[in-house]
Amino acid sequence: MLALTDDLLIGKGTERECYRHPTATNQCIKIRWNKQRKANESVREYLYFKYFCKSRLLDIPIAKPLNWVETNRGKGLIYELITDYDQQISRSLKYMLENDLITRDLAAEKLVQLREQLIHHNIAVTDVTKQNVACQFITPTEFRLVLIDGYGFSNFLPVALFSQRLSRKQIERRVNRCFKYL
Repeated sequence: MLALTDDLLIGKGTERECYRHPTATNQCIKIRWNKQRKANESVREYLYFKYFCKSRLLDIPIAKPLNWVETNRGKGLIYELITDYDQQISRSLKYMLENDLITRDLAAEKLVQLREQLIHHNIAVTDVTKQNVACQFITPTEFRLVLIDGYGFSNFLPVALFSQRLSRKQIERRVNRCFKYL
């Protein structure tokens, strides 16, 4: 059992807390803290990745789930930790915009690139928001956007599975929502 302490906390969302892995510097652990909703985001992302993404590992712009682990805070899912070129944890798009570290125009340009990558790889998204997207700096001046939360099928019947056209439309619609809040 892994011991997660408060000093390892990276962030807290509406359903999960994210902790830096205590022994693996390139991993993080998401623990479900809000159990009001029936659906568990970690289970959805894990199953989606296991069945639909694993064969397409190269350059998919999402934080990849690795495996389950027992912790002192409950069962958690280990993910790859998205870090910058200097090994610092990548900041969210929300943080970067609120602190004027990138411009809104550059964020919009990078969102278009992310949307095209998600469409190209046919990655189903559920919740593309500024806090669910990380700005991963490859160099001190160049970055890409990586979806760190909010992917998989949230529909009861995932019609996008059966139609490339419907899948594309769904990805476009969900990513385009994020543009409104830049």
